[in-house]
Amino acid sequence: MANENVVIPWDLKDTSMTLGMCKFIVAEGADGPKLRASKEPFASHESLVYAARKEGIEGKVLGGGTLFINPRNRTIRACERTILYGPAPQGVVERLLADYCSEAGYEKPIVEMDKY
Repeated sequence: MANENVVIPWDLKDTSMTLGMCKFIVAEGADGPKLRASKEPFASHESLVYAARKEGIEGKVLGGGTLFINPRNRTIRACERTILYGPAPQGVVERLLADYCSEAGYEKPIVEMDKY
C-alpha cells in the first residue's frame, strides 16, 4: 500500500494472524504529520523515532501509542501512550488511520488516545 503518511509494516491481508500488536509514533513531517509503526511488538518508541529521523522526518514527535491489528475482523485500534512523548493527538491519529484503513479495506479505526 502506498500511503506515505502512515507506514504499518504488517501484511494486513494475512488473515492467519488473529491479533497483531505494535508500537507507533506520530511525528510532524515537512508536509504534515506522519504515523510510523514497528514490525516487532516489543520495539521501543525511541527506535521508531530514530527510524523516522533516518527516513528524513525531522519534525517534532507529537506522541505515540500502541496499535492492535485484527486482520480477520479488519480492524485497527490505537490507544495507550509513550513514556517520553505522551499520547499521540487523538484527532491526528483518527485522521491518519481513517485514510489508511479506507485504503486497506478495513473498518473505521478505533482511536482512544485520550483514555489512557
